[in-house]
Amino acid sequence: SGSFLGRANICEEELLDYDAVEKFINKEEITDQRTRRAQPEPSKQYSAWSFQRAAYDYLPSFGTYQLAIKSQTPSSKDDDVNVESPYKFDEVWRDLGLSGRNMDHWTENLRKWLAQSVLEPLVKEISSINTRLTQLGCPELHIGTVSQLALQNLASSKTQQLPSLPSVILYLEVSTNQEYLVSRLKELATGGCLRLYKWDGGGTFKNNPWNSDLPTDAQVLMHLFCTYMDTHLPANPRYPSGKSFSGLYFLKTPAKTSEKTSNLSLYQSRIQPPHFKLLVENDVIDLPKGRNNIFYATVLFLYHAKRDLHGMLERVNLGMSGINILWVLEKK
Repeated sequence: SGSFLGRANICEEELLDYDAVEKFINKEEITDQRTRRAQPEPSKQYSAWSFQRAAYDYLPSFGTYQLAIKSQTPSSKDDDVNVESPYKFDEVWRDLGLSGRNMDHWTENLRKWLAQSVLEPLVKEISSINTRLTQLGCPELHIGTVSQLALQNLASSKTQQLPSLPSVILYLEVSTNQEYLVSRLKELATGGCLRLYKWDGGGTFKNNPWNSDLPTDAQVLMHLFCTYMDTHLPANPRYPSGKSFSGLYFLKTPAKTSEKTSNLSLYQSRIQPPHFKLLVENDVIDLPKGRNNIFYATVLFLYHAKRDLHGMLERVNLGMSGINILWVLEKK
């Protein structure tokens, strides 16, 4: 739809005019460069997986704008087949007291945050661990070539040498096909704004097109978001595996909405094509389907957390003094 480019009123016809798009991109890049100059430089020593510094200490820089890539999966030859018209979007946002312009801007910000604050550090840490494994004489155990069980055994036996591996493993639980998953994570991490994202599909695997045995990009991104939040919320005795956010604030079919454990939850109501809703107290908020559905659900979750929960989840501040994810809700 082009909405992540950050301008609510840009239409499909304009996107087909590549000269106009080029001018638009250049203008936006100049704006982003000014934004970067106004922000403090992140430390060169920073690692999102460091035990000394929290991941929210990092202020994300801005990536290059790219045109969205339409999916070509069997379930949807054209993304727009399963997407409501922009006019219906406006009705949905109006009912929630929001504007389409804000939603487009927040969606753009969330894409950048996921790419630059989650995916890029994750991919770098995977590469760092694999380099360390080679140094330890275990190149055959590289992440992306062995099973999850093998990685868990490795984490238990080499705790001192690979202290960040247990945290990385949590992000890889979304698929048993580790080779595909690691390859796709690297692809999604390029460009700074999820330019290769395909909501109801994914990337090629061993020169074969994506198929339904593999996770959709939307499923991967939701798992990354929930895992990131899991690692930043305090442990909850109800969820001994450390998945306090996933247990309290995320629900997936076949579970019913009545099984929610908090007054604010993300709900995946359909696996393929993926569709997410928001549960707020006794209300089920359905959202426009399609490529941006996961982003709409996530930013609205953050919006309600900020408005109704004072920007706090389990005593953790989502604002600047904590995780610093609420910046995605900044007004344009």
